[in-house]
Amino acid sequence: MANVIKLKNASGSDPSASDLVVGEVALRTDTAKLFTKKDDNSVAEIGATVSNDAVDTNAIQDDAVTADKLASDAVVTNSIVNDAVTFAKQQNISTSRVLGRVTSSSGNVEELTAANIRTLINVEDGATADQSNSEIKTAYEANSDTNAFTDALLSKLNGIAASATNVTNTNQLTNGAGFITATLTEEQVEDFVGGMVTGNTETGITVTYQDSDGTLDFVVASQTENDFTTTLKNKLDGIAASATNVTNTNQLTNGAGYITATLTNEQVQDIVGGMVTGNTESGITVTYQDGDGTLDFSVASQTDNNFTNADHSKLDGIESGATADQTASEILTLIKTVDGSGSGLDADTLDGANASASAGNNTIVKRHSSGYIFANYFNTTANDVSSGVTKVMVETGNDNYIRHGSAAAIRTFINVADGANNITNNNQLTNGAGYITSANGGNAATLDSIDSSQFARSDTADTLSGLMTFSGGISLGADARCAAGISSLSDGSTITVNFTSGIHHNVTLGGNRTLSHSNTSSAIGQSGSIFISQDSTGSRTLSFNSAYKFAGGSAPTLSTAASSVDRIDYVIKAGNVIHCAFTADVK
Repeated sequence: MANVIKLKNASGSDPSASDLVVGEVALRTDTAKLFTKKDDNSVAEIGATVSNDAVDTNAIQDDAVTADKLASDAVVTNSIVNDAVTFAKQQNISTSRVLGRVTSSSGNVEELTAANIRTLINVEDGATADQSNSEIKTAYEANSDTNAFTDALLSKLNGIAASATNVTNTNQLTNGAGFITATLTEEQVEDFVGGMVTGNTETGITVTYQDSDGTLDFVVASQTENDFTTTLKNKLDGIAASATNVTNTNQLTNGAGYITATLTNEQVQDIVGGMVTGNTESGITVTYQDGDGTLDFSVASQTDNNFTNADHSKLDGIESGATADQTASEILTLIKTVDGSGSGLDADTLDGANASASAGNNTIVKRHSSGYIFANYFNTTANDVSSGVTKVMVETGNDNYIRHGSAAAIRTFINVADGANNITNNNQLTNGAGYITSANGGNAATLDSIDSSQFARSDTADTLSGLMTFSGGISLGADARCAAGISSLSDGSTITVNFTSGIHHNVTLGGNRTLSHSNTSSAIGQSGSIFISQDSTGSRTLSFNSAYKFAGGSAPTLSTAASSVDRIDYVIKAGNVIHCAFTADVK
């Protein structure tokens, strides 16, 4: 007979076994917990409110606890006795499965396949932890484009030079396009070359390769007709490098030939001594002393027209080339051509022209193909120094004649501008006509038409108004400073930062604003700061143009307190790309 479920209400305490009969349900009204009396006469809490350790796991049917029942809040696990839910009580799972979850977000427990687990633990299918070298090699070579790299191939590769050329045909060995690598030994090279020449006879030369010592023997056949024989070579070896071909015996005495080194000193001395000893010519007797190889000269007593010591002294006083048979008239003519100041002479003419002659265009120097012929030239007016201008002899007409040149012609000749000054003192450096040297303390007004005030100085503090570009960079010393002005931005509904007008910028917000920009393409790489201040009202907002990039892509929120100051540090990465770092409420 089935049990009859009866309901009792109570408050203040849980029902005891004596309060209920089997199958009777009691409701505790103060906690809303349900209780019942089981067949073993014990009282148990029903559902989520069952007391700890009150669930008898034996009452749970095998395989009844499914995965979804293990989800959060499905079972009050504190009500289950520890270690009481056995594997048998859980839901059956398929073969070769593991409980877990790979679906995104949290949820019920799932059966995981081997593929799910490999993906979860990031291991490839078939991977093993104990593969041998042979197994790894086999697995590698089983793939395409993975030719086996053997020890033999490694040895071959080690034997090839780093810059070796791949020789694709035998011609490359002879036309310079390839190289003989170190794989050929010296013996191999010798054998190769020896095989090319041994046994061949070309134009009377036979070559034999001696393999024992790696040498080539050359034999020249007997030479006939105009061939260069060994005899001819020996003869040539015996002739001095600069020897002259002696065609007659006179060449040995008139200086046209030379006695070669085939004669010894003694032989030369004996030959010359035999030529002069015992001969007396014009009162001079020469005796050869064979003992010391010298010649003794003896001059006979001088009489009549003989050459005396007095004659010798007189000869020393005569210039070379002077003749002894000149007449007085000839000597006078010579003197006239060299008359000059202090000579005590007064030549009537100069190259045939009388001193008082007024004939014009007489030549003083005439250029000639073989040199210069000195004659004479003067203008038609004697001592032509008109207007006090000093005249200089110069060729100005390209007609082989040198004449008095004008100042303009002389300037052209020496390539000097009209009015150019010779700098003789430091004062000349102040009128721009000269050059500033490192020692004279000059003061030029301009340099290359640029006023001196436009040049920067390196020895003192100076100000540059233009944009300076340093391709080599700037190096600052330990005590150097690098100050930069702060540019004030105009407040308005849109605040535009002109990045070529300054490095650092400052603005005070008078309302809700948008921050824009200009000239970023001309300031790539520039870095600096933008100081943003709230006015006395505060709570002003600032939105940003898309060129301003912040961490995470989120623009910052400004500090709201009145007069608070925030700072944006920036680097211009590219045109319309400004990387920013925000610092709030700087105090």
